[in-house]
Amino acid sequence: MFSSLGRQCPNDYNPAEYYLTQLASATSSNGDGKKDNSEFVDKCIRAFQQSTYNQLLMGTITDIKQIPYNELSFAMKYNEFISSESQKESELDSNFFRQMKWLLWRAFKSGARDPVRTTSLLLRSLIPAMIVGIIYFQSAKTPQTVQNSNAIVHITLGTNCITNSFVVLATFPAAMKIFLRERKRRLYNTGAYYLTKLIADLPFFILMPLLYSIIIYWLVGYRTDWRFFLLFCSTTVLATLASVAFHHIIAALAQTIDDAVSFALPFIETAVLFTGFMINNASIPIYFKWFQYATWFYYAFSVILIGLWAPIANIPSCKFEEYCFQSGKEVLQHYAIPVKMFWFDLTMLFVLIIAYHLIAFGIVLIRAKRS
Repeated sequence: MFSSLGRQCPNDYNPAEYYLTQLASATSSNGDGKKDNSEFVDKCIRAFQQSTYNQLLMGTITDIKQIPYNELSFAMKYNEFISSESQKESELDSNFFRQMKWLLWRAFKSGARDPVRTTSLLLRSLIPAMIVGIIYFQSAKTPQTVQNSNAIVHITLGTNCITNSFVVLATFPAAMKIFLRERKRRLYNTGAYYLTKLIADLPFFILMPLLYSIIIYWLVGYRTDWRFFLLFCSTTVLATLASVAFHHIIAALAQTIDDAVSFALPFIETAVLFTGFMINNASIPIYFKWFQYATWFYYAFSVILIGLWAPIANIPSCKFEEYCFQSGKEVLQHYAIPVKMFWFDLTMLFVLIIAYHLIAFGIVLIRAKRS
């Protein structure tokens, strides 16, 4: 009907949103604009009144009015029963992979239009990377710049983990409301929804920390070693994925975006302290060790620092006796990071990603059943 009136919906636009926008614009108070929009709405009403669908609808209403009340009540209950049964059958007929196919299609469509996941996230990732890279531009490897090199690692992990996690906090609570409503209608099962969401989000949460890491690495002037370059970038990506997975737990528990952010902020501010940079690992009280081992910051920071300093046999220009690191081994000893724990720390990043997502999925499943 809209196309016949000269308002064809663009191919890359959501039809429902386009049609509502065309009709809602009639309430604008822009003089001539209001007149034109009102005329268009009047044309829509006349076109609908003359349509075949309207004639069939009016005929159905007339037939229903002639049915006695008892028969009508029985007919309505019968239709409700048939509708519920057909709904169950459609759920059984729609297999898991078919559900994932259409959920992925919708997720990629909506994700590409969402500025929180595209333009906004890109700017919030690349601009800080340029600023940090310029501040620490081509830092020389001397005892006096050891702290700078370690600070860059700390900043890289903190910025990427926090920035990408807030995307989850800003979108997942609203997505949960849509999911719970559609789950009541038995459109798809919980496993298909959650797995699809992970697959659709994965490119965003890999690309953003990867771009940030590449910019930082070459601006700062880390050594030209392709193995450490891969380690630096991949560990940053893994830490970001672990942070995103954890914040899925918070977002799944929260009813609103404000609640999710309020719950997440205290944990993030505390977890950043336990990387090993802000507080030396050797001085952390024993009753806080469990918290350190449950966070991704500690493992990622340790992995990158081992890769950065373990191969350095000699740090030149050591002029100060008291605070002077002569080798990379001394740097690691100062931060209480054992080299032998490298593979364990790297493995723990994968373990945390899987564990966090399993917990988040369990929460989503419980909420779906309770609703």
